[in-house]
Amino acid sequence: MNDAVAIALESHDIATLADAEHALNVIAVAEAAETVWARAKDPTKLMAAIKAKLHNQATYAVWRQDAAVPGHQISRGYDISIPATDPGKDVIARWRGRLCKKIGINKWRIDEDRLRAALDDAQLRCVRICEQQNMGTIRGTEGTGEFERYTPAEYIEKARTVMGGIDLDPASCALAQETVQATRHFTIEDDGLAQEWFGRVWLNPPYHRDLAPRFIAKLIAEHEAQRIEQAVVLTNNSTDTAWFQSAAMMCNAICFTEGRIHFEVPNGDPVSPTQGQAFFYFGADYRRFVSIFEDVGICMGLAS
Repeated sequence: MNDAVAIALESHDIATLADAEHALNVIAVAEAAETVWARAKDPTKLMAAIKAKLHNQATYAVWRQDAAVPGHQISRGYDISIPATDPGKDVIARWRGRLCKKIGINKWRIDEDRLRAALDDAQLRCVRICEQQNMGTIRGTEGTGEFERYTPAEYIEKARTVMGGIDLDPASCALAQETVQATRHFTIEDDGLAQEWFGRVWLNPPYHRDLAPRFIAKLIAEHEAQRIEQAVVLTNNSTDTAWFQSAAMMCNAICFTEGRIHFEVPNGDPVSPTQGQAFFYFGADYRRFVSIFEDVGICMGLAS
């Protein structure tokens, strides 16, 4: 099953009946793998299976539409037959509606934005698999586990420029530090919530429903205690949450990103969340923050 899913991760154009049959076979194998890896609570392999399924569903849905239109099969060199395992027009319509876009009369192509959004949703489901495990094995933060998502270097450098350096990254790992290069960092084993924070802080907190509020509360407490001189914090723009409202009320400036950040994933393609992001700035030099982040999105200085 592992080999089949690994092969399926490479999505190819379908030009023959054999190609179409292979795509459907991969979808079936991937769906079976989903069940196995969900029960095993293995988010990495679960995500690989879902990715394989979605890519092949999108590819097959486009081919199936062309195959169903008279004349397209010959002009495109397709075998006019339909696989015996074809799931039927209703299922294909759902795949097409979710993952493809119409570009002309009876002509469809894969919609990369829709596919990416579907993958983002799938990744969140995989993260919830992690959340069902012991809190000690949760891997929701940039740089601490199977579903690590690293902030692109350009944003780290902006934060470094604003603050003049990064003294502490309290939610990180050794690999993430190749980019962040903080004077000190805390890993999941160190438990950054139990440590005293200091100096100039870069924080991309764990995207976990329980941990994110705790990291934001910790940041605010350390800033009010004047142990933190400055901080730049990156989160999803979850404006409806209490922790986001608290951060917005206490920070000195905020930047709402234009579009979504494409986070980097170890040994994988960059991914972006299903929503935009926000950078919070805590510190006296909020005008510098606004001037440096103004090309990232809408910036507002909140200090008087």
